Amino acid sequence: MKLHHYALAFFALIFTTLAIVSIRKSVVNRTYKQAVKCENELTSSLLDAMTDVVDMSQTGEYLFNTEYKRKVAYDEFYATLSLNLNEYLTKDTYIQDTIPCLFLVDTDGYYVVYREGDADNTLQTKVSPLNTWSEYVGNGTWLIKYYLSDWVTIIDRSTGEHYDGHVEDVKIKTDNDGLSYVLHDYLASYEDYCAKREYCIYKTMEEQLNYYVNKYNVNAQYCYDLTIPMTTGIQEGHPIDKPCMFALMQGKYLGLSGTHSNVYAYANGEEITERAYYASNDGYYHKGTCPSLGTVKYKGSMKDCARHGYTPCPDCN
Repeated sequence: MKLHHYALAFFALIFTTLAIVSIRKSVVNRTYKQAVKCENELTSSLLDAMTDVVDMSQTGEYLFNTEYKRKVAYDEFYATLSLNLNEYLTKDTYIQDTIPCLFLVDTDGYYVVYREGDADNTLQTKVSPLNTWSEYVGNGTWLIKYYLSDWVTIIDRSTGEHYDGHVEDVKIKTDNDGLSYVLHDYLASYEDYCAKREYCIYKTMEEQLNYYVNKYNVNAQYCYDLTIPMTTGIQEGHPIDKPCMFALMQGKYLGLSGTHSNVYAYANGEEITERAYYASNDGYYHKGTCPSLGTVKYKGSMKDCARHGYTPCPDCN
């Protein structure tokens, strides 16, 4: 082979390598941009759903303690997310199928919303029973049940006796009954108790998150090992110390690298800001779940929509 042939082959190889690198870089950039958009819209949809549930609950009441309120939460979440991310959907794709699991976290435990096939393999939205945060101590003799508050329940499994109340009050009761030696590691100090409670809550939910994501994700060839960042340590995360909602979304398949955009978002009652409304061609602004919502012309807060000349929908406002 002549020298110029070697040169041509060399430059062809360099060009091909650079082209592949450029394409992969493009895919990475697209993945990042999609992840950012999906996370923003996921958070916005969670906040809208939380707003609905908080609005219909009394102060001090559990947020997700009825089937109706749980349905309102996930219906509002799916409807808003579908509106916000409609460019990622096709006629054969439903937003629900991109969410392996949605967690509804209440003061006394949490529910998991997921999609599962029925007898004819039609996917249906299902909700798990209430999952609680608890652990056994004293060789399984005692069951400690935690809450997203300073309330605690301790059960003697051998006698069925319950100790319920604020953690400091329960500590006094168990001390008086001579049980300090059994529960010392859990009730020795308020700080120790809070650390054990947080660890139990995070690890319990982390196990469930991985179970549901790996069982119900839309791309079964992927296996996930997810971690929920705690509020202590090097990687600081959102505190799960109040009722909240969080979800993981599998984004659009991007081709070359086999990459999906997987995003996680969280919202709790204290983070609720102004709800997003949808102004449509009927002259009204609507909630995302409104059956009267037509072609969306504008998205913004209630004040923004009013400023643009839209009036409240009589059906949903």
